[in-house]
Amino acid sequence: MRRKFLFIQSAIALATISSFGTTEDYNEIDWMEYDSLPKDIQSKTAPYCSGAFVDPSRFDDQVDLSIGYQHQPVVIRAQQLNYSPQSGYTASGDVEVRQNSLRLFAGEAAYNPLTGLGNVNGQSTFRAENLLVIGSDAQADFGQSEITIDNIRFVLHNTGYHGTATTMYKDGNDVIYLRHATLTRCAPDNPTWEVTAGKLKVNRATGIATTQNAVLKIRDVPVFYTPYFRFPIDGRRLTGLLSPTLEFSWSDFSLSELAVPLYINLAPNYDTTITSRYLAEYGWGWSDELRYLGRNNEGIFTGTWFANGSKADRWTYDWNNTTKLGDKTRLYLHYQDMSDANYRIDFENGSDEVDYLDQSARLTTDLSGWDTTFKVQHWAIVNDDLALKDYPYAVQPGISTRKSWGGAANQFGFGSGFAINRFSRNLTDAETNSVGLDSGIPVEGYRFNSQLNFNYPLEASYGFFKPELNVYHASYQLEQTGSAWDKTVSNTVPQLVLDSGLKFSRPVNLKFAQRQTLEPRAYYVYTPYISQYDAPLFDSETIDFTQSRLYSNRRFSGSDRIGDMNRLTVGAKTRFLQQDNQEWVSLSLDQLFYLEPEKLQEEVDSTNKDQKLSQLYFGANWQISPAWHFATEQVWDWDRNTRAWEAWHLRYRTQSAALINADYYNGYNETEEENEEIAHFSFIMPFAQRWGITTALNYDFYAEGLDESVVGIEYDSCCWNIRVLNKFAWEGNVKSSFLVEFELKGLGGYGNNIDSLLRSKVTGYTGRIYE
Repeated sequence: MRRKFLFIQSAIALATISSFGTTEDYNEIDWMEYDSLPKDIQSKTAPYCSGAFVDPSRFDDQVDLSIGYQHQPVVIRAQQLNYSPQSGYTASGDVEVRQNSLRLFAGEAAYNPLTGLGNVNGQSTFRAENLLVIGSDAQADFGQSEITIDNIRFVLHNTGYHGTATTMYKDGNDVIYLRHATLTRCAPDNPTWEVTAGKLKVNRATGIATTQNAVLKIRDVPVFYTPYFRFPIDGRRLTGLLSPTLEFSWSDFSLSELAVPLYINLAPNYDTTITSRYLAEYGWGWSDELRYLGRNNEGIFTGTWFANGSKADRWTYDWNNTTKLGDKTRLYLHYQDMSDANYRIDFENGSDEVDYLDQSARLTTDLSGWDTTFKVQHWAIVNDDLALKDYPYAVQPGISTRKSWGGAANQFGFGSGFAINRFSRNLTDAETNSVGLDSGIPVEGYRFNSQLNFNYPLEASYGFFKPELNVYHASYQLEQTGSAWDKTVSNTVPQLVLDSGLKFSRPVNLKFAQRQTLEPRAYYVYTPYISQYDAPLFDSETIDFTQSRLYSNRRFSGSDRIGDMNRLTVGAKTRFLQQDNQEWVSLSLDQLFYLEPEKLQEEVDSTNKDQKLSQLYFGANWQISPAWHFATEQVWDWDRNTRAWEAWHLRYRTQSAALINADYYNGYNETEEENEEIAHFSFIMPFAQRWGITTALNYDFYAEGLDESVVGIEYDSCCWNIRVLNKFAWEGNVKSSFLVEFELKGLGGYGNNIDSLLRSKVTGYTGRIYE
């Protein structure tokens, strides 16, 4: 019985092929106008699209799509059914063969069990889940598992593909051959583009389809021909050329950048993309991205190379690897290097030189509850002009472990951590001799450090009190000390931390809020001054003071310096809540008081006796509506009696792609160590249904010019999409280029990665307006 209906099941193979029909009876191929679509499909269809294909199986009570068809009974209905020992079975008059979602409708059908041959005369309709095939005159050899169908039309409902072919032949290996085929994803009443192929071969086992003599037509006008083309028919990746990246200069419309990627599917679990890249200023180069994913191993390797004429070649590479060695054990490898310090400036639109790059291996594991890390590290020095005193220390090797006991609400807690590391700058003998041991620069050696933590967090519905005692210890065994350092050094520093807060709440009768909270907080830290200048700076540096550091107990990173602190931070926050506890408005004010001047610095004591107060931090958030949100941060400098920093933010978000960002920053940027005043405005807005506009402007008031900004437009027609983006900057003169991305939906597109550019320019950008 299964062989008898093999020609029905073989129609499923057509789910991998798509094309457009020439018939004007679109209802016959399951096309429904937009206003008639089921609600779930209509919600996923753009309102400017004329309709969509809908599988009628969803309305058929006799079809249960939750179960397969293979083990379901076969039902045959016909007006007349005859049997002859010589010719076999014949059925005529509204023939229907049904096996759950698999159905055959025909005027006449015949099957001879002696020869294994069957045929259908006249028009026939084959259906499966999300698949429709209409053809005429089908012949099947059930012994060889072969079938031929003439003059077919087919539809894949869930993807929108549909098409035609004069002949379909399926061989015994389940490979399908089509002759004179067409395919598209456009609506049948407006096929903007289609692909015609003299021959189309589909191999379902490998997931690959190939065409011969394929022509792309736009509005019936041939625009592209290829004698041979391969493409994937399912989710499996396929070796081949990917969409190129093109960027043009506005000044003379010359090509400023071209990148042509070649994807190579080496195996199901690893692949590589080799890109040939041309830059007008630097010529040709290439890059490679190798990805691999194993059962216990995954990683990515990237590398680039550019010839540099008579000068040294320019290159970079980066390897990241994660290996699972057990349920709680991981090995992390990171290895990178670069030809010169300016590579990212010249080839990756970077703004700063690169001094050094990380090359390290980390093994993390759990040893009877102790979170343990083993580490080996080296630094690749990229900047040849970097002074030896600025070389970073590498860890060769190191081990750290920590564990906590208790510490839940209203319970005593204890934690301890230990680490031993060997630090070295890896200077050569010549470099060491050039600076001398007495300079202190070549010093290296071992550091043992530990931390003990005692805590007792008290928590209640109305507030909390969290006392904490820390003891930090570091001891050193140094080499190459000269006269600058002692060979043995040891320091121990205690610390007290008291964190407390209250929460008051009251009902309010406001239009947009029904409850108000008041949440005062006091955070006290005491760390006594203990000189630690007899220890070198292996991994410690001063942490820039920002608002996030108001409630912190550390002034330095690493373990070489534990800064003295006698600080009290006082803050308060009030929130206005709606009935569902969603925040409508919040206001916060935070101030740090220096109860004693802080002396310890990285290398020498420096006491600011006038330092009494930190800057005053004020923040406000206002959820104006579900779509609109306003926020501001204000920082007041008591020493200069003026505002040190201000930031204003206005956001607009909807469930559609529409968004607006307006930002203003003014003040001293401690990270960049310079004053700045910047205004940013960006928005992405669909309009007139099919159109969308994208803008991101960044104006620097000090430079009196625009930093790199973009303005673009997008148009969507349901089966094709185009985006044009102008990228420009203005600082005395205009630098401008434009980028183009064009997509035939279902075929892919050409263009650069505009999405990655917009993600870096537009806060909240998640993807193109029209998918």
